Amino acid sequence: MDMHKTITFGILAPAMLLTVSEAADPAPLVQARVAVERVYYGHRTGTKSPFEKAVPVKAVETKMELVLKKEFLLRRVYGVAVTKAMVDQEVARIGMKTKAPEMLAEIKEALGGDEELYAEVFAKPLVVERELRQRFDNDDTRHAGKRRKVDEVRGLLFKADAGERGKIFDAEGGKIGTVSETTWKLGPQPKEKDGPEALRLEDLPPEVGPLGPGARVLTPGEEKDPKRYLEEVQEDLRKVIEAQLKNEGDVSAVIEAPQGFLLYLVTEKTDEVLAVKALTVRKADYSEWVKDSKILEKQ
Repeated sequence: MDMHKTITFGILAPAMLLTVSEAADPAPLVQARVAVERVYYGHRTGTKSPFEKAVPVKAVETKMELVLKKEFLLRRVYGVAVTKAMVDQEVARIGMKTKAPEMLAEIKEALGGDEELYAEVFAKPLVVERELRQRFDNDDTRHAGKRRKVDEVRGLLFKADAGERGKIFDAEGGKIGTVSETTWKLGPQPKEKDGPEALRLEDLPPEVGPLGPGARVLTPGEEKDPKRYLEEVQEDLRKVIEAQLKNEGDVSAVIEAPQGFLLYLVTEKTDEVLAVKALTVRKADYSEWVKDSKILEKQ
């Protein structure tokens, strides 16, 4: 049975978004996604409940409806329609990059070897999620309020004497985000030392910011993180740090990361080390935005 021909994933009416229960014949698509979930569940370790109890059909329907909602938001808010070419490219990417080829083969087998169905229920949701998230993270209109708050803290720092900036940074920054500290060693990293993988700004959790692996919020009396090399920081970010943070008390520009805004204050600068405080302020929450978006109502 060609389930893909029976129902098209992403059914959109001109005026409103259809839920799975409102689709003409949702059963084949639901069954297909259940088959995918069953493969995932089979690879989980530890004590498990029966699949039917752990992953009820209603939960799968809810997951599918969330994908439909995200696809509708992508189209309605950002004017982007997911094309067949985009999905085909994702299918190719998965095939080349997967670290679990055996499980991927099981998923395809569970879908009866139907390549179109595999593209719809497995690859397309990944495209929708990536495209929507990328646009949301870079949507200035939705994050302007958070950016403005960081700018206000930066303005207060410039009005204060260099010796008072640390206290202001902690007090005012702590009201709007996370304040953390790190110390970088300057100069070349010893070749015999295996340092951590170069940092990529887009991969860092927003509560940490680009401070290096393991950076954390300090409490009074805690020691700073172990020293790391500035060379370990992503090149573009390192250039900003080197250009703007030259002396104790220096304040960086507000740096935008995919999921937050960053601000640095130099607490120590010598020929050997650069120590900074960092303020990280999360952007508007993506999951909450999707959840709260009122797109199921008729326009």
